[in-house]
Amino acid sequence: MVVDACRIHLRGCCGDSLDKLEGPNYKIIIDDCLKMLDEYKETGRKFDVIINDLTDIPIATSPQGEMWDFVKKIINKSLVVLRDDGSYLNHALGESCIEALKTYEAMLSTLPVKVTFQRHSAYVPSFMENWVFYEIKKV
Repeated sequence: MVVDACRIHLRGCCGDSLDKLEGPNYKIIIDDCLKMLDEYKETGRKFDVIINDLTDIPIATSPQGEMWDFVKKIINKSLVVLRDDGSYLNHALGESCIEALKTYEAMLSTLPVKVTFQRHSAYVPSFMENWVFYEIKKV
C-alpha cells in the first residue's frame, strides 16, 4: 500500500521508478527482510548495495534493549550477504540526537565484521532537521 501511494502521489520525487517493481538490474521485494536475508545467506547470494530504510536508530546512550538488538541483527545479517566491496546504507536520526549517534557509531565498532563508515547529512523538510545517513563498508 505504501509503494502504491508513493507511485501515485510522490511522482515528483520518485518519477516512474516504482511503475515496475522489477527491471534488468533491480528488483523491489516487499517481504520480511529477516526471512529474505536468511534465504540469501543460505543460497550464497551477494549484493553490491543494501539499503536499510526499516527504522531509525534508537534514541539512547547505551546500545542495549530490544530495538538495539533489532538494529544489530539487521546490520549483521546484511553484512553477511554484502559483497566485500559493497555498501550498506541507512538513515539514522536528526543531527540533534548527538549521544544516540555516538552510541550507534560505537556499536558499529563492536560488530563481528569490521567496518568503516562515512556519515552524511541533509536537510529533510518533513523532519524539519538535518538528518544523518550512513554508508558502511566492510574492512
